[in-house]
Amino acid sequence: MDEVVERFNRLKRANPHTGNVLILAQIVSEHSLTKRQIKKYLHLLCRKDYDYFEDEKGLIDFLYSFSKK
Repeated sequence: MDEVVERFNRLKRANPHTGNVLILAQIVSEHSLTKRQIKKYLHLLCRKDYDYFEDEKGLIDFLYSFSKK
């Protein structure tokens, strides 16, 4: 398991009522993730929440805006 997944799992355990996409946004703000990496983790970690978002590209762009550049 890589460090992003481990960090996600720790944050989810500490904040069980926080949405997965918001937790991913926190991780994106801590790491310099590319759009490709964000898409990978979005599909891997946020599959349950993913159906609520109709515009995948818009969501990826939104999450990328939190990334350290």
